Amino acid sequence: MVIRNKEINRGIPWLWILVLLFIYGFFHFFRALENGWMPVGDSSNHLKLYAYQYSGFARGEYPIWNPLVKSGEPIYFFQSLWLGNPVSNLVILFSILFKINNIVLSHSLFFFVLVVLYTVGISLLVSVITRHSYAPVISTIFALGSSTVFFQTYQDSFLFITYAIPWIIFSLIQYFKQYQLKYLFLLGLSICAALYSYEVIMGLAFMIFLFISVGIFYLNKIPWEKWNKIPFWHLMIFVIFLVLITIPQLLVFKEMKSGNFAPPLNRIAETKQTSDMNELTYKQKSLRQSEFFIFCENCWTTSFTGSFWGSSYLIPYSLRWTNLKHFIGPMAAPLLLVALFSKKREVWCISFALLLLSLFAGDIFPVNLIYSLPIFDYIRNAYFMNQFMMVGLIVLASIGFDIFITNRSAFNRKIIQVGAGFLIFVCVSFFCVSFYEFLPINNYNHSVLIATIITMTFLSMLTYFGKHISEDQLTTCFLIIAIISSYSINYLIQHNFPILSGGIYDKSELWKYRNRMNHSLHFAKNRPKEIEKWVSDQEVKLSTTYGGDEYYSLATLKDNSFKTIGGGSGLPSFPQLKEYVFFQSVPGHEILFQKKFFYFNKALISTNPLDLNKLKKNTRLLQSMIDNGIGMVNDSLDLQSTTNLGDFKLFDLDKNSNISSANSFSVSVLDYNANSTQFKVTTNTGGLFVYTDLWHKDWNVEINGDPMPLRKIFHTFKGVELQPGINEVRFIFKNKIGYSLIIMNLIFAFFLITLLLRILLEKEDSCVMRNSY
Repeated sequence: MVIRNKEINRGIPWLWILVLLFIYGFFHFFRALENGWMPVGDSSNHLKLYAYQYSGFARGEYPIWNPLVKSGEPIYFFQSLWLGNPVSNLVILFSILFKINNIVLSHSLFFFVLVVLYTVGISLLVSVITRHSYAPVISTIFALGSSTVFFQTYQDSFLFITYAIPWIIFSLIQYFKQYQLKYLFLLGLSICAALYSYEVIMGLAFMIFLFISVGIFYLNKIPWEKWNKIPFWHLMIFVIFLVLITIPQLLVFKEMKSGNFAPPLNRIAETKQTSDMNELTYKQKSLRQSEFFIFCENCWTTSFTGSFWGSSYLIPYSLRWTNLKHFIGPMAAPLLLVALFSKKREVWCISFALLLLSLFAGDIFPVNLIYSLPIFDYIRNAYFMNQFMMVGLIVLASIGFDIFITNRSAFNRKIIQVGAGFLIFVCVSFFCVSFYEFLPINNYNHSVLIATIITMTFLSMLTYFGKHISEDQLTTCFLIIAIISSYSINYLIQHNFPILSGGIYDKSELWKYRNRMNHSLHFAKNRPKEIEKWVSDQEVKLSTTYGGDEYYSLATLKDNSFKTIGGGSGLPSFPQLKEYVFFQSVPGHEILFQKKFFYFNKALISTNPLDLNKLKKNTRLLQSMIDNGIGMVNDSLDLQSTTNLGDFKLFDLDKNSNISSANSFSVSVLDYNANSTQFKVTTNTGGLFVYTDLWHKDWNVEINGDPMPLRKIFHTFKGVELQPGINEVRFIFKNKIGYSLIIMNLIFAFFLITLLLRILLEKEDSCVMRNSY
């Protein structure tokens, strides 16, 4: 977006912003250090992933495989949404370096960093748009008091999708004003952070709408000749950086589109498996959850008062507190009117972008045609897009603050007074109507309405008498009213809905997060028959699926069941390897899934997955094969003649009942990590050693340090051929995605350090110049 050509006011009172962030941080960490405290809702599910990544780094690996659930699965999707984020990875490394063993505290530190990035990013963006040095302070107050911040202990995705966007816009504006390399670095770092956040396509959609709006309102103002001023080597560095940071995401997308994965279980209404083991049919649920902000019955009132009403029967009244995801604060409302009535080009540019955004989030024609484009059709929670509306409204309100403070004309004062008066009228009306039967009395709603009325009353009085005081005094009064109002309503929200402040847990397994010293994965030779999970009344009260599915193992680091709950229960909604889904249709599949190790001294060759249909039709065949020490292997390459029984299709077990089933073997675990496992296998016969972790093309195997062919057993599991005696078997997961993620994180860290050093050197140079005069 092209903004007025003026330098950032270096007199911005960042001390105000630092104090506000310090106060927020004090309460943030005070809560995080409370005995038994943890986030709830989706945030607790994401804490599990964070903890898994933390323990992986502490063990000395970048985990890209999870052997603890089902019978192993890649975690590409987790990496593309959460685990690959370089900000979280840097915080984890920092925590390990400084021996922060409390993973909940480390996770809270990560989200404090995101809050700082979010608020400072908005402040910097406001600083390049406005003239008044205190406009960034009011934007910080609005941002810290908004739902995007206080929802992060229940639904952290709101913060995760928005925090990098203000930085992208700020760095773009600054680069095209000054052509300094540091802003190009900052742009690349911001894009990288946004790229590995929840559904990056949401942020991409918002940026597209913003660019469309800029094209409409600034087409005749864009200095196209300035493109020639961009140094070629700047472009070269930026393009190389973009390519390198995008490669992991492209590889993940390619892997997810490979056809090796079944769709997320919470996105399908019905699943059917045909007689062809390569086919899986399903009916999809409606994926998009839309919400049109402009005509939403609670959106505007909740944004500026914190109250929620309405007659919608789609959401039970007891759950309507989720409407608080729209909250900004009452002070923003009259300032928004000032901005809109100013008729400034930048105001209408931002407003039009927000209109397009709202139409998109509401799934309204013609903007919703974008959903038919590749990648954009993956957006499921369309209403999340309205979080960018919060960013836009905060920026607009801050512009309104700048306009009013620098131009206290009778017209602007009247707008503030009319806006405040209208909001008072709305609050009084809702307060009175609430006593009728069809809108039950709600103490919370009454409290926030009264707080809004008081705020608007003081604002009206300040505006009326403000013409008689100085600009600095008026500014200070505005900021004080905004801080008190924001704090008061935030207190009422979190007091009445404690779920938004996290919860106190008393489960011993979860307490291990508080001081985790051992980050080893705990191996079990048999997977539990039933899913080990934490179920209690407290779980329901705190609205979390944290311990309600097999991914509870990410908290305990112990093997969980081979089964899955699926549906809407937490993390099982991510894609699953089709081999896992297919083999579950084979009668007796539990035998192989439950037990970790098998040893087959004989093997039948099967090159076609359709051969599994024979196991489906003969319900006792799998058990008979196991009892007789016979496995199914995908090819006969180098398979010894003493082990090879020939083609599976031609073999009749009943006619070969004299096959010896003697396959005495023992296994001891030498090493058990996410990306590698090592066993000592002792056997008195040659044959196939089977580890019932899922086969994947990127698994490799070594015997006594020498590479060996990895076998695909029953078209599902991994195994290797062994000779009699003692064998050290090591399975290693070598994957391009994992390497590219490590490289991406290293590049991010390098450019971040370079940027910080450049800024510090510039400050030193400026100090030297000032001292020389």
